[in-house]
Amino acid sequence: MPRPSVELLLVTPLFMNEFFELLAKWGEQDTLSEPVLSLEETARRLLVDPSAGQAWLIRSTGKSLGFVLVSYRYSVRAGGKVGFIEQIALAPIEGIERLLPSILHELEDDLAQKSVVKMEVSLKKPQGKTRKRFFEEFGFLTQSVDLLEKTIHYEEEFPLSF
Repeated sequence: MPRPSVELLLVTPLFMNEFFELLAKWGEQDTLSEPVLSLEETARRLLVDPSAGQAWLIRSTGKSLGFVLVSYRYSVRAGGKVGFIEQIALAPIEGIERLLPSILHELEDDLAQKSVVKMEVSLKKPQGKTRKRFFEEFGFLTQSVDLLEKTIHYEEEFPLSF
């Protein structure tokens, strides 16, 4: 069965209004982890400083269906930049969860191009088991009680010239 077509569109100033409308509409309904800052504060921090993280709009068939927020940190143990998935917010539409694998594949590809070596997600307790199973099926490994991580493999080719 083919994966549904999903596109992640990096939030730039051109898409800022649309992003904050989606954040207000669907953002705080159900966060993946217990946020230290509100999602709006986190989003503003990530959009002001691309080295702190980034936001993407999730689109399918030309319609925005949600967004992804990822913060970055550097880890010597991981061997480079780590992307922490702060939030994946989706429109409350019947069957939208079938887009999640495609969203994660697109996110992984985009993060690999940005030299991110690992993705992490921390899950809240109430829906933790169902979500944990989903992320594990996608290749995330449990690192602690609620932290899961996945190594991103990227085959970078260096042209040889002498």
